[in-house]
Amino acid sequence: MNILFTTSLLLFTLITIYKTRLGIYLILILVPSFLIRTQIFSIPTTFLELSIYILTAIWLLKKTISYNCVTRSLPKGDELITTSYKNLIQHAKPFLIPITLFILAALISTAISPDKRLSLGILKAWILDPLLFTIIFIDQIKTREHVNKVIASLSLMVLWVSAYGIYEYFVNPRNLIEYLRLDSIFTSANYVTMLTVPVTLIIISYLISTLKQYNNITIEQKNNETKKQLKFSSFCFLVFLFSCFLVSTTAIYLTKSFSGWLGLSAGIFILLLLTPIKRKIKIITICSLLVLGGLFAYTQKDNPKFQALTNFTGRTAVHSRIQIWKTSVEIIKDNPVLGIGLGNFHNAYLKYLPKTVKAPLEQEVIKPHNLYLNLWLEMGLLGLVAFLWLIVVFYKKGLGIKYQVLRATVFAAMTALLIQGFFDTPYFKNDLSLIFWLIIGLSIIRVDPSNPLNPCSKLNTDDTD
Repeated sequence: MNILFTTSLLLFTLITIYKTRLGIYLILILVPSFLIRTQIFSIPTTFLELSIYILTAIWLLKKTISYNCVTRSLPKGDELITTSYKNLIQHAKPFLIPITLFILAALISTAISPDKRLSLGILKAWILDPLLFTIIFIDQIKTREHVNKVIASLSLMVLWVSAYGIYEYFVNPRNLIEYLRLDSIFTSANYVTMLTVPVTLIIISYLISTLKQYNNITIEQKNNETKKQLKFSSFCFLVFLFSCFLVSTTAIYLTKSFSGWLGLSAGIFILLLLTPIKRKIKIITICSLLVLGGLFAYTQKDNPKFQALTNFTGRTAVHSRIQIWKTSVEIIKDNPVLGIGLGNFHNAYLKYLPKTVKAPLEQEVIKPHNLYLNLWLEMGLLGLVAFLWLIVVFYKKGLGIKYQVLRATVFAAMTALLIQGFFDTPYFKNDLSLIFWLIIGLSIIRVDPSNPLNPCSKLNTDDTD
């Protein structure tokens, strides 16, 4: 395993040296590689984390070389480089203060934590690492072609995670940790939906866009050979996205996660509102989905899990969450400003549980099953405020995205994530934090919908892929 781990990292390094963006795409395909763990000088780390560090080192080296080459070869090299990043900085500027406050809150939470080693690990894996990756992502992803490759990479990731989960569900159900709920490579079915739902919405958005593009190719004034090539490539991408959509939605259904289904439904609704299609088609689609949703709810009325949604007293998931939320609120009352420190919820929960609940349904709870409570508890009031500020900026600046498909995509994915956040914690995990910041990164990059080529690409030596 050590040899395979090292060889894989070496191969990743060589590929990233060849093309930096290929490293970005590989990381997106292998987001769940955080499950492959090791230690370096007794410091715990993961394959995903080491890949991000290697990507960062190579990116910085190439940037240094590129900067020196441009400034030496051109009389106004510094001015050209400054101009090329001026618009990018302008779009990213509103995010800087909330992100800075978010990092500050994480640092304070680490400083006050009774378990510094645990908190430091969370700080680097869930805050600093995804932010590093997002900075490189924003710098490197510049054209529609790049965005399409990002979508393809995310689709591949969801495809293999979902496909394995479906295989396990039907072929070897004894391996399911939660009985008859698809959990794939994770320890919980909810972890599957928290990762796949936002990405599935991205797939749906680009599936609609690619279908529209495929239909428009025959209308555009191009020669027959060009039309054939465009139509074939669009058709292949369409088939690929549709396959990923079918597999991922099947997996999401088999998780039997109501929060995942709710998040996906909310995201689809946002897509229908923002996707540039005819109003009649939108109305018909929305009405059809409402009818299908009603029929689905009717067919599930005898399902014990569905009935448990209105059972606030029995041994149900809803009642269990109410107990967890009640205990979380009591912890916040005693730690309203600074919180309890990153990663310390489990110990605090065990301490407060006997004081708040007479007959607890769950003892081993590592998260409060609510994103906003988790932020307040582990990152203090500052962390919660910074996060909400970041979300407000995200939606406000997202309205300025000219590329309509991208705007609808990021809005739908973030909305689904936030909706799931009322019942789960779709951030405090290596893969989930990276997906969150990736959505933020997609809202910052500016892709000209009419021109897939970046006029400043000559300034970057790594723009050849």
